[in-house]
Amino acid sequence: MRYGEGGIFYIDVNDWESAGLTFYQYKDAERRYGVVKIRSSKGRPAEVEYETLPQRFKDAIIDHFGDPYQYFQDHIIDQYLKPDSEAFKYYTQRNLSSQQVEQLVLKA
Repeated sequence: MRYGEGGIFYIDVNDWESAGLTFYQYKDAERRYGVVKIRSSKGRPAEVEYETLPQRFKDAIIDHFGDPYQYFQDHIIDQYLKPDSEAFKYYTQRNLSSQQVEQLVLKA
């Protein structure tokens, strides 16, 4: 799964199959339900927009991966956080628990 521009979630064929759905269901969803598909290219699998999927396919994806909205809400900020090695050195020299050090380094 990936989070694209405009707040759109995309599911690629590999994630689709790991959620227990078949390639034939993927092709059928595209044809019968008007699922929006992004064509594959070299080194990039085909993707579909999560929101255009019928509810039964969304349910299978949620059962396997969890709620994509909650996942991205919890993890999207991680790409912007970079550990501060200087802060880590500073706080580990103090007699603090590892949890306290982690929190202080994130705030730094």
